[in-house]
Amino acid sequence: MSRPLVSVVITTKNEEENIGRCLESIKKQTYQQNRIEIIVVDNNSTDKTKEIARKYTSKVYIKGPERSAQRNFGIEKAKGEYILFLDADMSLSEGVIEECVEKFKTRGLVGLYIPERILGDSYWCKVRDFERSFYDGTVIDAVRFFPKDVWKKVGGFDENLTGPEDWDFDKRVRREGEIAILKSPLFHNEKELKIEVYLSKKEYYFINNFDKYIEKWGRHDSDITKQIGPYYRLVGVFIEKGKWKRLIKQPLLAVVTLLIRLRLGLRYLKYLIEAKRGKDYFSDRTQKNNTNPSISFIIPTYDAEKYLRLCLESIKKQNYQKNKIEIIVVDGGSTDNTLNIANKYHTKILYNPKRIAEYGKAIGIKASKGEYFILLDSDNEIVEEYWLRSMVKPMMENANRLFGVESPLSSDYILYSLNQYFARIRINDPLARCLVSKPIHEKIFTEYKILQFKPKSILLTGTNGFLWNKKLVIE
Repeated sequence: MSRPLVSVVITTKNEEENIGRCLESIKKQTYQQNRIEIIVVDNNSTDKTKEIARKYTSKVYIKGPERSAQRNFGIEKAKGEYILFLDADMSLSEGVIEECVEKFKTRGLVGLYIPERILGDSYWCKVRDFERSFYDGTVIDAVRFFPKDVWKKVGGFDENLTGPEDWDFDKRVRREGEIAILKSPLFHNEKELKIEVYLSKKEYYFINNFDKYIEKWGRHDSDITKQIGPYYRLVGVFIEKGKWKRLIKQPLLAVVTLLIRLRLGLRYLKYLIEAKRGKDYFSDRTQKNNTNPSISFIIPTYDAEKYLRLCLESIKKQNYQKNKIEIIVVDGGSTDNTLNIANKYHTKILYNPKRIAEYGKAIGIKASKGEYFILLDSDNEIVEEYWLRSMVKPMMENANRLFGVESPLSSDYILYSLNQYFARIRINDPLARCLVSKPIHEKIFTEYKILQFKPKSILLTGTNGFLWNKKLVIE
């Protein structure tokens, strides 16, 4: 009798360092190899991810914009009776698929959790491995192996969610029946991951995307109360079912784990406060005026396919009236996929004959129709969905007397250390600090401060998300 076909779906985005290890672990499974189907769904990688993947499988597809859509696409293509989904930085111990199939033979299950171990020799990796071991089989975990029929029945991954989509899918699967947990683990490669990178990833995938998930199920849902509640995340998950004994055996790891959870919790609290301010202010203003000022984003480009999609996607996700946003891409004759990406996001595309970014900005400003305009570089990404509203707020509260609003930069974990330094001091050229004029007056508000300068002062303004009052600029 033929053994059931298992489809392994892996989502990727610039994972050339990891994808080979992941696929090699699938090829080393004790389960019958001709009963394993490998599907890789890549989100337009610009490195060698696709080339490496094609050495292991012919089923390499291109799909975006995020993991939910990639997973659904891969599972839709899958021919297997069972589905196992992985991230590219994961690898399997040799008996995982074998044990998964055997579990389904002996028990009427709808899904399986797979214990996750963190790879790496650093102390940080030991802390992460210790922390992650407490989550196996809890509401912080997510089902990873399931019949394709169950995926169809629950409606697949919610493509409106990025980050909590695993929890959302797990929640719907649990309603269909019993989920068990394996003994054989999978391994998560975090050898090069540093604590700031970890916190930034959590902030992107979870903190900034919690709202839609909470709105879908309700803040008082029992799972959500645990998943985002301080008691369960800081205490409950570590002591339930006798797990407290492991804390006593490893007191130092326990303390460091708690400190990391507290730090992430503070980031989430800050996000909630900032989001509430943005919601309250613009909710009141919309009720009064039923309108928000029009904004033109101006982005000079040349062979910018590596970053442009993330930039445009972050604009698209802004919680702002869509018909009040204009996006202008001023291109210097790109030879890569830049213009195709710009077209997909329905931007206005203008030609920059001199290919110089500053010249392109001038072209964009002249063509813009917004009351305000924002200059972005193609490698800029807006993190918070209320960012645009928070930028406009000072303008509206000060009767359009402001020349512009500056947004602080955050250093991305992929930047080199020198660029991180420049980002933290908000400029590309540190020598510029010596040239700019000092303000003659400062007025400090709760959420921002207003700086007043003498006429003909040299100001440190420009791209990277600076919002300009177009009328005053022209004057």
